[in-house]
Amino acid sequence: MPDTPAPARSPYAGHLGIQTIETGTGTCHLALVNQEEFQQESGFTHVGILSALADQAATDACHTLTGTGKQVLTIECKLNFLRPATGRNLACKARIIRGGKQIMVVETHIWSQDANHGERAAHESLVCQGTSTMAIVQPRQRPA
Repeated sequence: MPDTPAPARSPYAGHLGIQTIETGTGTCHLALVNQEEFQQESGFTHVGILSALADQAATDACHTLTGTGKQVLTIECKLNFLRPATGRNLACKARIIRGGKQIMVVETHIWSQDANHGERAAHESLVCQGTSTMAIVQPRQRPA
């Protein structure tokens, strides 16, 4: 699929440090360096961070099909946390599984990636799988 320009980034995603790796028609691949500040009390990545990453990837995947002049809003987000995220890097891939003019359904997967150890490749573990329902709407003015 051809690459499309990266969609506008939300201030929250920028604050977390979420980076766009690649976008394509109906797809998005994001990355995030897992910070100590993102950990919960047991030392695992907080589900709020994983949720934000999945939501941003789903939103960005939708933006590849909506073009400019539309907003993408989350209607519903279902995430299954499969194992604790402990790696130094997080990667999320989103793919639209049902596109529409007003509603889109997006599948997301998040992997926790350990750093390279010598000549061994980085170890990846699937830590989260999700499905999101997104609304495509006309932008509204924010209250001042």
